[in-house]
Amino acid sequence: MNFNKTGSYIPATDRQSNIELLRIVAMSMIVILHFLCHGITEENMPRFLYVLICTYCSVGVNLFFLISGYFRIRSVMRSIARLVFTVLFFDFVNYLLLYFTVGPAALYDWMSTLFFPVSRSPYWFLQVYLFLIICSSLINRGIDGMSLNKLRLFILVFSVFTCYSCGVGHNGSNSNGYTFLQAVYMYCLAAYLKRDNRLMSRLKGTKCIVVAFVMLTFGALMVYYYNKQTLTSYNGFINIITSTLIFTYFVNLDIKSKTVNIIASGALGCYLLQDGLFGHRYLYATINRVFTSEPLYCSLAYLTVQFISFWALSLLITMFVRPLFKLLDRNLVAPISKKLGDFVDKIPVG
Repeated sequence: MNFNKTGSYIPATDRQSNIELLRIVAMSMIVILHFLCHGITEENMPRFLYVLICTYCSVGVNLFFLISGYFRIRSVMRSIARLVFTVLFFDFVNYLLLYFTVGPAALYDWMSTLFFPVSRSPYWFLQVYLFLIICSSLINRGIDGMSLNKLRLFILVFSVFTCYSCGVGHNGSNSNGYTFLQAVYMYCLAAYLKRDNRLMSRLKGTKCIVVAFVMLTFGALMVYYYNKQTLTSYNGFINIITSTLIFTYFVNLDIKSKTVNIIASGALGCYLLQDGLFGHRYLYATINRVFTSEPLYCSLAYLTVQFISFWALSLLITMFVRPLFKLLDRNLVAPISKKLGDFVDKIPVG
């Protein structure tokens, strides 16, 4: 998720619609995956269909890291402030939804949200992303300091380590892909792809999508028949290759659509609403209850309504609070960031 280039602070007309469409697709994958993993069990629907959908949707997380690496994170302090403020705002929306469904949250929950909005939230992705923002200046400097050949060699070695030592060998530094190291790898991979124009020119067209879904289907078959979960995990070679192919396909698209850009602005909010406290304490249990007690067609209809509702609510909230975001960014975040930067620049060195 690149909050610098494509967050709710940037007008819809200034964004690249092909990347925004990818953002919509990736977030939709994540929402569906959460519905299945947290709310539905394999007993509630045909197992192969369950495994197939989970496998197809598992590339969503890597796609967001690729988007961030392709555009790069440029303003550390402003990115941190924007992320924390956005999470705080949607956390309070979560509490409001909880109040009307389950009841008021405990004082401990409020204190944790207030003082640790990201660190104690259910959002593991944002916890990793926050650290990625903090380290982005160092990572960018390293990427920019390497020639294309050296960067290519670095990515090759990093890829072997990630896929073999971590994805297959379950290395403790990145045993399952839910880690900072995975974010750094996908970030660097996207930065390399942007620099290697010859490779990017080859990775375009529908062949990328076809190969990606053939590989994902193969991965689903391996999970279904042999329980080979590592092949399709975030750090598995199938997930990495397919997410890269899907990413390059969208990068090479030529699309201009204000509607797509507007819808994409609600992607982060959709994630924060659906996988926040409201999701973990009410929504997922409700989905499970519906799939357990109702016919499959009714359950799927309920899931579709939930999917559309989260996107619509997030988009509505994002459009409503955008002026507040801009006001805080202009009058609070930007001045503090500048003063802090000026202060650091004045510190004597040597």
